[in-house]
Amino acid sequence: MRNGDQRVLWLKRKMKRLIRENEAVKGIYNEVVPSKVDNQSYWCRYFYRMFKLKQAEEARALLVKLAISGDEEEDLSWDFDGEEGEGNGFWWDGSGMSEKPRAKQELLM
Repeated sequence: MRNGDQRVLWLKRKMKRLIRENEAVKGIYNEVVPSKVDNQSYWCRYFYRMFKLKQAEEARALLVKLAISGDEEEDLSWDFDGEEGEGNGFWWDGSGMSEKPRAKQELLM
């Protein structure tokens, strides 16, 4: 058996086990497959979302670890690298997206 075939078998066993052992997965699966989405799409979406959740959890854990360690060398801000003023011209003002305010010199020109 080829390596790719083994991976497919492993995934199929994992999907069956998830449906059998996890009531939430089983309920959602039975509700949406095949009436709203096909089997393959359901599992692609499921595994993608699980991957993204794992990434987010790892990032959160790293931020907590850095915050606890007090390591000030790491930048814990959400700012983007680059020159000030770069971007798409929009910013978050707390109530939603709005146009980025221009510098006084720009407004006078």
